[in-house]
Amino acid sequence: SSGAIVTIHIFAFTASGGSARWLAELHHSSDNFASDDADFSSNAITGTGNTQTFTVAGTLNRYVRGSVTLDASSGSLTYHIGYQRL
Repeated sequence: SSGAIVTIHIFAFTASGGSARWLAELHHSSDNFASDDADFSSNAITGTGNTQTFTVAGTLNRYVRGSVTLDASSGSLTYHIGYQRL
């Protein structure tokens, strides 16, 4: 496909120290992540009750997964990442 609409819903958020944020990433792969794993999109999460929707362009491979990484000393996150191919 040629891009996607990505929505991130934040239900609970804490982060302290460092940059005090979480980073949400959408990855895609052509081989079910056996050896091919590329970042398709990355977005910073800085608060609760936050819903972010954005469009990303480019070829989106068959297999897709989301991940979050803490960019702080400590924290917790409850979230949902959804996407729709364009």
